[in-house]
Amino acid sequence: MTRISMRLPGILALLPFALALNGCASKAPASPFEQTLTDAGVKSLCANLSQRGCEQKVAEIQAKKQKDLTEQAEKDRVGKLPHADPGVPDSQYVELNGGYQLATLFYALSGMPPDFEALASAASEEYRGAGDEFRKRDLLQALRPKMEELIATFRDPKNRYFIMEESGLPIQHYDFKTSSFPVNFNVGPTAYNFFNDAPKYHLSYNNGSDFLRFPVADEQRAKDIEAMVSKYELQSGQARLYVFVQEADTTNNQLKAQIVRVVLKDRKHAEIGRY
Repeated sequence: MTRISMRLPGILALLPFALALNGCASKAPASPFEQTLTDAGVKSLCANLSQRGCEQKVAEIQAKKQKDLTEQAEKDRVGKLPHADPGVPDSQYVELNGGYQLATLFYALSGMPPDFEALASAASEEYRGAGDEFRKRDLLQALRPKMEELIATFRDPKNRYFIMEESGLPIQHYDFKTSSFPVNFNVGPTAYNFFNDAPKYHLSYNNGSDFLRFPVADEQRAKDIEAMVSKYELQSGQARLYVFVQEADTTNNQLKAQIVRVVLKDRKHAEIGRY
């Protein structure tokens, strides 16, 4: 493919018209505007492309433009959501250790009518095991005020700071180009983190891609961690993700959170680092 470096934005903007002049569209007489095209770079590019090549190039440009627009729209949308206060200390984050928490968070943020039977099943082992329908009804009536109270509590952003634990540290070998350790966390926007007591509610992250590298600039420290990676000592380590729950997606019972920081610990629970 011929490379164009001269006036690239203008060239790309004119490319569809140039393609039309060179066999990628109909052979109708050129419009007055088309006749004014004098950019040698565009004409040279189109002159060296077959019709299929022209069509492919147009499709590539359109796909790239659409991808950029979609990504920017998602960034703009996430930017308007509530965000964590980075000054909130570790001690104010609550352990996220059950589907009941995710379920109540979901109803707090989605505005959907709560499924109190599902919540009761997640909250109470006695309710799950009850075979008597009258007993289940009584338990549900007793549990409902507490569930409503928790849902109301989670509507306040101050109460949506949580710790999500990841067993094992999937740290890869040191990357000298970026002075960091790549980390294979399941933290993308389509991640599916759930608990067995309420598996239909799950958690993913809006900014997970920002935490797929553990930066370590100090060479000696990097050597020490690299030695642990090489000896597979971190497979029994632990990652603690400090997260702020931002929103609920009603199409798939999904909660989406902002990762605020990550703390990595070795198998003896000593902190390796945080970022």
